Amino acid sequence: NALYLSVGAAFNHPQLTPIYEWFQEGLRIGHHNPPPRLTAERMMQDRSFRRIVLGWLRDADLGIEDISVRPSDRLRPVGPSLRERIRARAAGPVPPRFVMTHQLEIFSQHRVTDTGERILFDFDEESDGTRCFFSLAWYCLNVLAKGRVLVVDELDASLHPHMTRKILEIFNSPQTNKKNAQIVFTTHDTTLLDQDLLRRDQVWFTEKDKAGASHLYSLIEYCPRKDEALQRGYLAGRYGAVPLLGGFRF
Repeated sequence: NALYLSVGAAFNHPQLTPIYEWFQEGLRIGHHNPPPRLTAERMMQDRSFRRIVLGWLRDADLGIEDISVRPSDRLRPVGPSLRERIRARAAGPVPPRFVMTHQLEIFSQHRVTDTGERILFDFDEESDGTRCFFSLAWYCLNVLAKGRVLVVDELDASLHPHMTRKILEIFNSPQTNKKNAQIVFTTHDTTLLDQDLLRRDQVWFTEKDKAGASHLYSLIEYCPRKDEALQRGYLAGRYGAVPLLGGFRF
C-alpha cells in the first residue's frame, strides 16, 4: 500500500533515489488556472526575476506597468508538497503554525492615458487571461532556468492565441531555452498546428474508441507533406481526433 519509488527513496536506494528526485525536482505540473502566489513570492525575493516578469507583462500588451506584492495578516495552509516535506523531516507531530503561511496581497498598477495617473487594482480584478499569464511565468521561467520539464493541461485556456504561440516560441528557441527545457501540453487551439511553429513529430492527437478509451498517436503516422496546411487538414478530419457531433435537437 506504498509507492515503490517513495519507499526506495526513503531508504536511499542508489538506483531509485535519482528517479524519485527527478519526479520531485525535474518535473513541474501546471494547469490552466495556476495560482499567482508562486510568481508573486519569487518577485519579492528575486529582483532579476521581477524585472523579467514585468517585461513579459508589458510585452504582452496587458496595460500593466508594475506589480505590488505584500504579505497580509491572514494565514493559509502551505502547499501539499511542502507540507509533506515538513512532516517527513519532523521527529514528532508538526504544530499547526508550521503548516500555515501568510497570504499575499497582489496589486497591478495601470496608468490612466489622459491624466497619467497610476491606479492600483486588486489582482483578483484582472481578467482570467491576465492572471493565467502572470501565474504561468513562474512555471516557465523555473523550467527554462533549470532545464526541467513542464506539463500543462489546456495551455491555451484563457490565453489569446498570440500569447500561447509566444510561450512556445520561447521554448523552441535556443537563444531563450539554453538548457533544453521542455513543455508538454494539451490544447484545443488549432492555430498552433503550424509547421513554422511546431515540427510534425511534436504534434500528437488523442481519439476515443467505441469503448470510450483514449488512444494517443503521432501526426507523423499520416506522413504529412512539409508544406501541408495542418490546421485545415485537421479540421477536415484528415488526421482524426475530431468530435462527431449530433444534431443537438430540442
